[in-house]
Amino acid sequence: MRPLRDVVIVAFHFPPQGGAGSLRLLSFARHLPEHGWRPRIVTVGDLGESGSDESLVERLPGNTVVDR
Repeated sequence: MRPLRDVVIVAFHFPPQGGAGSLRLLSFARHLPEHGWRPRIVTVGDLGESGSDESLVERLPGNTVVDR
């Protein structure tokens, strides 16, 4: 198998924040490794929203880097 290539995703909303945009990017990032890409997410820090769900972060592939 060939090595994974890196891809940077810049997103305002990303898990553990909830919402449609956050979930869409989570799903996208989860499927990238199957196609030869290692996702690196650049997003904002904790916004203190009550709609956060830490279990969403556990659904990311283990080699995903999230920079807040």
